[in-house]
Amino acid sequence: MEKNKKENIIIGVLLLILAILLIRLLLLKKGNDLVAIQDTGTPHMFSDNSTQLPSKLENEAALHNDLYKEEIYSEEGNSKRAINELEDSQIKTDIEDGTVDNKVFDDKNLDKEKIVSQDKHFAYMDLFPDMYVETVKPVIQLKDRKVAYLSFDDGPSRITKDILKILEEEGIKATFFVIGSTLTEDGEECLKMMIEQGHEIGIHTYSHNYKKIYASVEAYLEDFYTVYEQIYEITGVQPKIFRFPWGSINSYNKNINNQLITEMERRGFTYYDWNVSAEDSIGKPTEYNVWKNVMKDVEKYKYPIILMHDSATNRVTANSLKKVIKSIREKGYDFDTLNNREPYQFGKTNK
Repeated sequence: MEKNKKENIIIGVLLLILAILLIRLLLLKKGNDLVAIQDTGTPHMFSDNSTQLPSKLENEAALHNDLYKEEIYSEEGNSKRAINELEDSQIKTDIEDGTVDNKVFDDKNLDKEKIVSQDKHFAYMDLFPDMYVETVKPVIQLKDRKVAYLSFDDGPSRITKDILKILEEEGIKATFFVIGSTLTEDGEECLKMMIEQGHEIGIHTYSHNYKKIYASVEAYLEDFYTVYEQIYEITGVQPKIFRFPWGSINSYNKNINNQLITEMERRGFTYYDWNVSAEDSIGKPTEYNVWKNVMKDVEKYKYPIILMHDSATNRVTANSLKKVIKSIREKGYDFDTLNNREPYQFGKTNK
């Protein structure tokens, strides 16, 4: 009898332990499902009413947010460079359809409370008192003239000299938006060559680190000032134009977008987005892919701004450049630098 009683107690304890374990497993599964649901979200540019990204672009956006990697490479055993693998051209744009990144853009999506009054004074306005320039004055183009604007982001790198050589052979001027953190002695030489050959140098920030530059207006100005000083010291020329990493409208700068643009324009700087992308920094494109991506969109615009990249991993860009130039010329376009063009800016009426 007593033996049966003990056995019943043991069985009861075992059943209780089993029940506790089952409850814990159920709670754990529920928690994981909740996290999975939260983790599938990607940063959105505007309100929840915006059109959702297709799954392919959604996956790219998630990777774009999470993977900020630096490759270190050596050139002739004595130089190292951090290569930013952040692809501006992942931002799909089609302003003609009123979309940015396949999301509908209109004034309703802007946070009206964040629009900056020109009459207000903010502490960051007192920072870097020597960082002011005279605003660029675009050239008025002839009515029947079509002009293409080649722009290269994320350099200079080991392929920039190859690109400069091709541009010189073709008699073409282009615009380079440079990253200061990747500058080596060769990079400094490239900047000097750009000025000597008549190209335009713009700023693409020092670090190209979205967590850092878009943390606040002050953080952006500090980063910007570092590369601004670099370029001025190396070339003797004040850079007057710039390009925001990931474009002027993106999910990273949405909290400071209006303040940041207002402050940069107050200081005389002009920013340029793009309307044609070579998509040369997405995946592993071939030379044909780069050429095709440019040519499928270039004729949509009388004054196309073409986004390309001259970072060290973009050898395909240099290899495809001659064919791209030849094809654009065959469509009747001339070439020029962006400082001679009216700004093209996402979310605004553009030419």
